[in-house]
Amino acid sequence: MKRYTDAMQIMGGILSSTHVDAHQQRIAKSLLDQFAEQLNSEYVATLIEHDFERLAGVHFAGRVAEMADGEYALLGVIGLFEDATEAESFPVGAANTVAAEYDSILNDLVEQLPTMLLPEESSIEEVTYPDTVEGQLAFHLDSTSVAPDGSVYLIKRRVTMVGSLEIRVYPKDHNPPHFHVHSDSRNVDARFHLETLEFLSANYGRLAPKEVRQVQDFFSRNPAAHAALKAEHERLQ
Repeated sequence: MKRYTDAMQIMGGILSSTHVDAHQQRIAKSLLDQFAEQLNSEYVATLIEHDFERLAGVHFAGRVAEMADGEYALLGVIGLFEDATEAESFPVGAANTVAAEYDSILNDLVEQLPTMLLPEESSIEEVTYPDTVEGQLAFHLDSTSVAPDGSVYLIKRRVTMVGSLEIRVYPKDHNPPHFHVHSDSRNVDARFHLETLEFLSANYGRLAPKEVRQVQDFFSRNPAAHAALKAEHERLQ
């Protein structure tokens, strides 16, 4: 990270990239694009050791740029708080109204990209997710987490698929209209309202509260997947 001012600490640098990391994990470029969009639309927290109780500052701007080796980097501008007044001026989750002011810093970082050190080469077979509602949900669950306030935020995409949840709609099912989130391996069958996405009940097993929130967030952010689910429900009724 490079420091740009002597007042409030404004730092610019590479936040992440599509390179395979030390944990043998790779972030998909699509996630970097989504995260850059989020950074430019709202103030995203900068945390100490990923601890929501230790807020250090916020991200002011982001941009995805191609690196010299053909991989992609998420460039970011971060403001580090020096006192409570600064924290109150840029509340986490509020609309980002200053992103455009940091275009010059992002341009500077793009120019520096060819000279930045690249990680050592590593090879890994990346898991692909089926292009279905179930596959998209598995990817979403595998690429997000939930903050203490209930908001869903992006994390790195895992290389190994840990999600075992499936979406199911049964023919001639009873009211209210609903869909099932099912897992054979975990012996879970939970019901969600088809329209409101409200968690209704679990026929057996249980979903963690964060999984409930992630399922709801997935369909809220993916209207096409939600529409496909409702169409399948209607077809089967």
